[in-house]
Amino acid sequence: MPAHPPFARAIIHIGTERTGSTTIQRALSRNRDVLLHHGALYPRSLGRSSHGALATICQSIEPRDEFARNAVRRYGGTLEEARAAVAERFAAEVVAHLDSGAPPSVLVISSEHLHSRLVTLEEKQRLADFLAPWVRDVEIYAYLRPQADLAKSVYNFRIKNGGTGGDEVFPALDSRQRRYYDYTSMLDEYARIFGDASVHPVLFEPRSFPERDVVRDLLERSGLPREGFEFRDSTNESLSAPALEFMRRFNAEVPRRIDDKSQVVRRTVDRFVAQYEGPAFAVDGHEAADFQRQFDEDNETLRSRWFPERETLFPPVRTDTVPVEVSESELLDLSIALYVASQDDIRAERVRALIIESRLRAVQGRRRTALRRATDALAWAGSDSELVEEAESRLAELASAPRRGSVRWLVGGVRRRLRTLVRR
Repeated sequence: MPAHPPFARAIIHIGTERTGSTTIQRALSRNRDVLLHHGALYPRSLGRSSHGALATICQSIEPRDEFARNAVRRYGGTLEEARAAVAERFAAEVVAHLDSGAPPSVLVISSEHLHSRLVTLEEKQRLADFLAPWVRDVEIYAYLRPQADLAKSVYNFRIKNGGTGGDEVFPALDSRQRRYYDYTSMLDEYARIFGDASVHPVLFEPRSFPERDVVRDLLERSGLPREGFEFRDSTNESLSAPALEFMRRFNAEVPRRIDDKSQVVRRTVDRFVAQYEGPAFAVDGHEAADFQRQFDEDNETLRSRWFPERETLFPPVRTDTVPVEVSESELLDLSIALYVASQDDIRAERVRALIIESRLRAVQGRRRTALRRATDALAWAGSDSELVEEAESRLAELASAPRRGSVRWLVGGVRRRLRTLVRR
């Protein structure tokens, strides 16, 4: 451990969930070198994109969800082993940067699981203890959206990731589930540990963000550099109503994992439904208002403390919305479109497999077979211009490459000459 904390401050983005966290994390990981050039470290040791490993090791019990269990397995067989391994890797990464010519002065961490998984004061204190040897000042940024909107987005996310919709969009909440939606207690506990001045709640209102972009908003609020930063469109969008209903039924028949292994067939399905257009998923407005109403008192406490200039924390829930009915005909249209898309994926995989085999056969000296495989790839490419270009490029490589026969003859001649010399 260092004698003094090497980072002047840490910027900790804790979500909350379903408020553009994936977009933020991909932007930060994509711009690691840019941030480092300006003196800010977005560590790899806590996670390639999201720093979910940090949230996992701060939990007080063996994790129950699949993501956290995988993290524990990756870093050790038990939670204690994972804690030790993550701390060791993080220390090694930081020390390596401190020994460089221009050590970073700002530590940047992002994980929405710091909202959803750290549900007790003890777990949040474990986060503070992890940071204490490395950081002098901490800034916590938490984006908040109406609880009814969060519940709706969570439902969409669960279906998108293998759920069957057995749970209602607005379920009855037990004490642990309620804490997930209890922003007031979450912020209060972070403030008790890090201090009021360190906690920065932000209302998730994209219309108020610079260029309606949550990434730009976080950079501006935290003072992180924008110079040289690469911005892209947001990710992790919700499914349309037809895509959501299709996935709900599909998930009931095709499990996401078998023997703890992902189903390959789902890659095409997941990619397709994420882009499938249609009416937006909607819920009964009165049910949404009833769900939101149970948090009115907590939200008023939060408003008076953190947003005293506002009349209400969130705008009133619209009660005029109704669920979108998806017809069997719409689902049939989606299924047909998915079948066509899957054939395109199969064609692309086949073309690229043939090109790979062509290169392998060429290395083995089987030029004719290599040429046949490249020709087959061109035939499989059909009218797909990108695949045709890849196949034609492979054929051009073969046309310009020296013939293997002459090379083999030359190598054989050299070997014979060497054997003759040895005998002499």
